[in-house]
Amino acid sequence: MTFDAMAWAIESTVPNPAKAVLVALANWSDENESCSPSIERIAHGASITPEQVTLELAFLEKSGLISVQTHYGDRAGAIAVRYFLQLGVDYPLAAASQDAGEE
Repeated sequence: MTFDAMAWAIESTVPNPAKAVLVALANWSDENESCSPSIERIAHGASITPEQVTLELAFLEKSGLISVQTHYGDRAGAIAVRYFLQLGVDYPLAAASQDAGEE
């Protein structure tokens, strides 16, 4: 965890339960503001179901607060997912820019 990542997540105005997921990701982030926890680990850290985590991760990505990178191996199927926190992005601004791009 970096102090900057945790402070940014805690100060974010993103609504719960997405905020709980963001804080959990910040808790596991490294010096590059990225992490690779499992859906189950995020669910435990955010005190929500794995299904809700999946929805909230999609919301955070669409809002511009995180980016998601999936790594594949030689066989079919995802091997690992890495989440990158977009420090400095504010939720209302991220949402507004997403809405403006859809018009």
